[in-house]
Amino acid sequence: MENARSRRTRRMMGFLATLGLSVSAARAEMPAWERALRALDAHVHHLSLLNLVNGLNLTREQAAALRRLALHVEAAADAPPALAEPLPGALEAVRKTYADVAEALAAGRAVTPEAERRVAEARAAHVRFIRSTLLPKPLAPDSRCANCHTDPAAHRGGAQPMPLTPEVARQAELAHCAADYGWAGLVALTQVSPQVEKLLTAAQKAVFCDFSCCLVPPHDMGDPVRAGQADATAKELDLLRHVRACPAPHWPAARADLLPRFDAVTELVSPGATVERKAAVREAIAKALDHARSLSDTQFELEKAALARAVRDALQPPAADSPHKAAFFLLVPGSSKTYAELLRKAERAEQP
Repeated sequence: MENARSRRTRRMMGFLATLGLSVSAARAEMPAWERALRALDAHVHHLSLLNLVNGLNLTREQAAALRRLALHVEAAADAPPALAEPLPGALEAVRKTYADVAEALAAGRAVTPEAERRVAEARAAHVRFIRSTLLPKPLAPDSRCANCHTDPAAHRGGAQPMPLTPEVARQAELAHCAADYGWAGLVALTQVSPQVEKLLTAAQKAVFCDFSCCLVPPHDMGDPVRAGQADATAKELDLLRHVRACPAPHWPAARADLLPRFDAVTELVSPGATVERKAAVREAIAKALDHARSLSDTQFELEKAALARAVRDALQPPAADSPHKAAFFLLVPGSSKTYAELLRKAERAEQP
């Protein structure tokens, strides 16, 4: 006999299925700017997935299990944007760059410095597009894209995006999750999330403690170092060393010139970054740089790792902890194809 909990679950799934139909109909009519927003977001999630798959060193059994779970989620989730579909205007160059890097990552090739440069330029253009759509405040407390974004061609808002208050942050997080998975897909995700946790080793789970979306891997894919085995702070360490090498008479001017440059980096990581957010990042980085300069050589060697992490975390705070964090990144709609290809590669490698 069906118990009360089962009846509630069945009713909820029925409601979500109905909602999914209405959302799908709305998506078919969504404007070009919204389709572009969603498509580029899907590319970012796809690149993050590839970086995770390459970095976690998944076993064949893990890949097979994740594929099964991904198919379960995809059966309920909204269909993801077609990654090969061209985008309008200058955004096509952004899409093409993301797709080229994804092809390299899927093949296990290293991302070259030239490719990293192209990705940085593409991300900057992507961020400019996002910021051009942002409204000064949400229009309503729900998860539709049009509550926080609008057609950039008709947008007459100011340059300052909406302040990310705790309430707005919660609304934005929910809206982005719903955009990625759809409501029924989110329910399916939470249902299988415990199974994802059981699949992963302790070392693999540790990767998600400070993981957030990334377009390129933190390490050369030919390097034996993988995600979870070392901090990706080489660039921050290089910055600290250059700052320490700056002669004392020149440091005040160099500091004044350097810190505002981080505003652009903050926008790359957080397209909706406000003036206050940028100021907080500059303050945190300035504190780390000033402290690095105050240390002796021996003290710096002892503290350099923590200082580099402080700079990195100021620029790119880890994604918020959630019991479903691993599942969210590993089961993004479309991920079943990634795991299927990983399994095919494993089979080919085993053939004599």
